[in-house]
Amino acid sequence: MKLKTLSIVMMSVAVSGVAVADELRLLQKNENNWVSAAGNYNNQRYSKLAQINKDNVADLKMA
Repeated sequence: MKLKTLSIVMMSVAVSGVAVADELRLLQKNENNWVSAAGNYNNQRYSKLAQINKDNVADLKMA
């Protein structure tokens, strides 16, 4: 591969990585969005959502 072509490909990969990281940062600002299986990058696994509480948890059923 020519050096110029390789440089263009590497620059495209770097720019697309920055765009994805920016999108994830924006998504993480909204507490309703979990950007990873553990909730956030600190693995806190905590949600401030209040739809399920001690009064209605017994009414939950298998989806």
